[in-house]
Amino acid sequence: ILIHKEVLSEIDYLYTMSNIKNCKVSFMLYFSIIENLRNALLKTKEIEEKYTFSVSKKKLNPLIRLQLEEIKSFISKEEEKILFEKSISTHMRNIKFLPLKGQYLTFFDFLNIDLQDLDLNVDSLLEFRNTIFHGRPIHKSYDELKRINWHLSSLAQKCIVEFLKLDHRKNSNDL
Repeated sequence: ILIHKEVLSEIDYLYTMSNIKNCKVSFMLYFSIIENLRNALLKTKEIEEKYTFSVSKKKLNPLIRLQLEEIKSFISKEEEKILFEKSISTHMRNIKFLPLKGQYLTFFDFLNIDLQDLDLNVDSLLEFRNTIFHGRPIHKSYDELKRINWHLSSLAQKCIVEFLKLDHRKNSNDL
């Protein structure tokens, strides 16, 4: 039995759907495949996306809270201060994570995937991701999006293969 069979089932569905002709939808599906694989490795703690701090969590949390309280003091509208205060726990959690670029580079490194081999640039890839996933208009050409989709398809395939190799090694070790 595969360790990540639910993830692989979802990926199979996403990959089947990715042949759609709409460039934005294809991009979202390919990127979702990569995110599903990354999230599966995060759940099993095979990769980490958080900064490594030199102090314990017990010491770090009050320091972060103190800094966030200081930032709150610079907010001029009272209703926004209240909103900020309500979201401090979310800010505290999120501030511990690497930037999105770092999270994906860690994932690709873990799978031994070199984006340059696929003619992809992580900055451009994440710029398209943020634009498309947040519903903003694409300012670059659709030809560029088509080119990226072509390479993103290869990246998704390569991630699936490397993920399956990891899964296979785990199953072999369990025997």
